[in-house]
Order: sequence, then structure tokens, then C-alpha cells
Amino acid sequence: MRDVNLELASCLYDMAAIAGDSQRAWGYKRAAKAVLRVDRDITPLVTSNTFKSISGIGPTTDRIARELIVEGHCTFVERAVRESGKEQEIARLHNLRRNYLSRAAVKEIVVRKGAPSRAKYRGDFQMHSIYSDGAETLESIVNACLERGWSCAGITDHSYGLSIAGGMSMERAVEQHAEIDALNRKYGGRFRMFKGIEANIRSDGTVDMEPHEMRHFEFIVASPHSALRKSVDQTERMVAAVSQRGVAILGHPQGRVFNMRLGVLGAPGRSVRAGGAGAGAGMHFCARQRRALARRARLRGHRDCPCEARGHSAGEDRQLLAREEVSGLGSRRVG
Repeated sequence: MRDVNLELASCLYDMAAIAGDSQRAWGYKRAAKAVLRVDRDITPLVTSNTFKSISGIGPTTDRIARELIVEGHCTFVERAVRESGKEQEIARLHNLRRNYLSRAAVKEIVVRKGAPSRAKYRGDFQMHSIYSDGAETLESIVNACLERGWSCAGITDHSYGLSIAGGMSMERAVEQHAEIDALNRKYGGRFRMFKGIEANIRSDGTVDMEPHEMRHFEFIVASPHSALRKSVDQTERMVAAVSQRGVAILGHPQGRVFNMRLGVLGAPGRSVRAGGAGAGAGMHFCARQRRALARRARLRGHRDCPCEARGHSAGEDRQLLAREEVSGLGSRRVG
């Protein structure tokens, strides 16, 4: 499936890279973001001469879009790249944009017959609260989940080893667990909150918690927060993480950022999935536009949905569902 919106945004980011720190670069980036916000294929908008009515879209962006649609590529941008002398830099940036989806592509994918349905999701098992770097209280999260029709959630605030994210001490964890117990009593029969934590994966694949500390939690998400820009394969590091007792989910195993960071190389491969399956662990992939792939996890018969500390939009739900579809996980493994 061709994703014209993403192709156009990539061309605009190329032009921004060529322009450097100038005002023109800011304009190209603004236009790229505007294109990525459009939730339908831009082709009809361009051919009907209504594309420029979108805020942030100017004559140059319209010209590039027309070339892409008619020719399948943009000679204007290709020539600008050659004349800039920045071919290597822009080629590197292209690698940072691979395997992403625009909102328009997501919307198209999720309406396919047999695609995963949002209705099959029961809860989220990677959520942050005010106990670390989140913005919501535990009860606020419960109510937001109930509004979405969910029956469970797993709270996974950062562990104490990640102080930059307000990592939760074990003393704070005791307080949190008492609050979770109270909420489970209050919402018994309607909603269940699980006691989890997001531990940081060290360079050797171990997590930044002691075994006796890990036993205080019902499940653990192990996530890489360091060495995200190295060019070496880190599959063994991820396999070691999911092989540890108590680790139920491998969190955002790539950690890449659109147009900015390549992330952990090798991690989402089959060997990690095999290692995780052998240890009973699932995998979580962030569903936001700036991160890669789809997110998924399994815990006690429940599956996760995309969510972060402040809650998330229906657009992020669709991003997840689309990635479930293109990754081949299929609806039978969702609900």
C-alpha cells in the first residue's frame, strides 16, 4: 500500500534538512507536520485544488505533492538534495523514517475486513501515573479506562533506577499498592488494576531491580532507556531481559523516534519474540506517531491497548490496530 502522505512529509523533511537553521526550514517542518495530521489520502485534495486550504500548506508543498502523485517521485526535491551536497545526511534521515504510518494509512488499514478491532481490547498494561512521570492519579486512570469500556489496567510507573523519569522508590511502591488495593475493592466486579512496574534494562540485559524487590509486583515491564543510538545489534540484551523471572513484557524494544533516532537495532527480531515466548513474556510497542510498530502484551488472559500517563486519543488506538494488522499479529491474537 502506498502512503502518499508519509512520502510527502518525508520530502518536506528533506527540504528542511537542506535549509538548515533558516526560517524556511521551520516552514517545511510545519508543513510536514500538517500533512501527517491529515487523516485521509491527500490525493483528492491536491487534484481538487483544495490542498492549500489546510493550515501550514503553501504553494511549494502543493507543487511537491503534485509531482509525487503524478510522477511517483519528486524531481524538484531530488534535484535540491543533489545540489545541496547533503546526500549522505539526508540518506541517514531516510533510515529514521522507515516503517512508519501516516494517519491516513492507519485509517485505511483499520477498516479492512479482519483487522483487529478496538472492541476486543480489555485494558492497558503499560501506564504511568503521578507516582513517576505520569500526570494522572490512579483513580483518574480507572475512570478513564471504564469510560473506554475496559475491565482492567496494569500500572507500570518507572522503577527507582530511572531517576530522570521520577522513578518510584520501593517505599512509594508500598503506598501505591495500598491505593491500588483500595481501588480494587471500590470497583470490584467492574474493574481490576494490576500492580506492575517499568524496570530499566541495563547494558548487560539485567534490570535495575533486585530479585526480592521484583517479587512485590504482579508483573514487570522491562524497557531499554539507554544505548538507543548505538549502531550495534542489541538482540542479546533484549533476550536476556525477557528471560528474567518476573518480566512479563518487553517495553518499546526499539525506542526509536521518527526522523530523530534509529533506536535499538535488532531487538524486534524473531529471536527476541522466541525468547520472550519461552519465558512467558509479551512485547509492548508504543503506538504514537513518533514511535515504531504496534504495541502488544499479554498478562493473565488480558491484552493491552495503547495508553500513556495522560491517556490517549482514538488516533493512537487506530495507530496500534493498524500496526497489529501490518505486523501480522492478526485479530485472533488481540482479544
